[in-house]
Amino acid sequence: MKPLQMAFILSYCYFPVTALAKAHFKGQFEVNEDHLQQIIRMSWDAVRA
Repeated sequence: MKPLQMAFILSYCYFPVTALAKAHFKGQFEVNEDHLQQIIRMSWDAVRA
């Protein structure tokens, strides 16, 4: 993982996912298995060294 404070890493992973979840529940974005895998991959790519 990147040498950052854990709070930064957690907030970077958590808040984008929650924003997409909120959009999904508001009917603005449809989450399917492919989208979920893309989101997970993007989050991991953002924090790994």
